[in-house]
Amino acid sequence: MLTLHEALLRDKDLDIEGRERLTSQARDLIHEEFGLPRDNIGRSEVERVLADLRHQLIRKLDEDALEMASDPHGSEYVAVRAEEAAGAVVALHLPEERLRIGALLKVFPQQRETKTQKLLDGLGTLWRQNPNEKIVVFAT
Repeated sequence: MLTLHEALLRDKDLDIEGRERLTSQARDLIHEEFGLPRDNIGRSEVERVLADLRHQLIRKLDEDALEMASDPHGSEYVAVRAEEAAGAVVALHLPEERLRIGALLKVFPQQRETKTQKLLDGLGTLWRQNPNEKIVVFAT
């Protein structure tokens, strides 16, 4: 999401090369995260995931802007300045944050954590027995 967010910011700045580079990085991350092959089917699935993530991101950004604009105690001037300041902070720190998260992910083992695997196995067993079962999982 951070990579796509940065690509969206580059697109707003009309930095097409930057947007395409970041979108390509997002595709590579999706291939790795979901273990998708680099054939036509895998690439098609990556594009589907990419479109879904873009949609989620744009919807979230629109919701944030709408929430800020609907503040009954704020003026239009304050709202515009707050949005500009938030945008500047995000644009400044987003590349650094993406790199830091990437470095942290390289420290963790590639295999799934055993607790997570046991949870997924258990949920799979429950849903095979009753596909309509509703489950709430609380975690910290």
